[in-house]
Amino acid sequence: MGSCRRSRLQSWSKGKPFDRDNAAETEVTKGYSIVFAGIEQPIGSTAGYFAEPLQRLVDVFDGPLAVALNGSRAATESAQPLRILVPTGGTPDAHLAMEVGLSLAKASGGTITALHVFDPLNDTQLLRGRVSPHGLSLLEDARRLGKRAGVAVDTMTVANSRPEVEIRRAARRAHYDLIVIGTSLRQGETKFLSPRSTSLARSLRTPVLLVAR
Repeated sequence: MGSCRRSRLQSWSKGKPFDRDNAAETEVTKGYSIVFAGIEQPIGSTAGYFAEPLQRLVDVFDGPLAVALNGSRAATESAQPLRILVPTGGTPDAHLAMEVGLSLAKASGGTITALHVFDPLNDTQLLRGRVSPHGLSLLEDARRLGKRAGVAVDTMTVANSRPEVEIRRAARRAHYDLIVIGTSLRQGETKFLSPRSTSLARSLRTPVLLVAR
């Protein structure tokens, strides 16, 4: 293992001194599909922005970044099966979060709960006392993906125009080991989280994996 570590450091520093401060930013430019990151305080004091050096990593990496939050509250027995909650809203980001959640559940022998929050203000089917076929198809897709991965997927539906409220309620009602949330980053001079995603991430006490791109 020691020789492998020396070889990696030599490859990074070939032709110039090894830059320890910017090593992560250099590494993520090498064609990775996703990057997992964990630091003690990932979200900075400025609304929507990540803490340094995570913000620098977000700005140079074009793919999805999975950021761990509340890691100190994780179960001490790392080998136990994970009970994972994944909100699903039909967006590509939510679909990616489901795929990541399924991979983690599969690796731990755990289970997934797919939560879909119907918006009663926009869903005419709900106004007529029916369940939206689109919402049901999303949950059916989650079950299908789970069956393909060999992971048990439960489903849960609620109605609320503010999905973050229901995610917090679901997290309080049941003991989940992890919540995997997919979100889109906004683009300005630098990348940043939406106010809703920032508020949700800060309010949750359960360990969270925020899959952002």
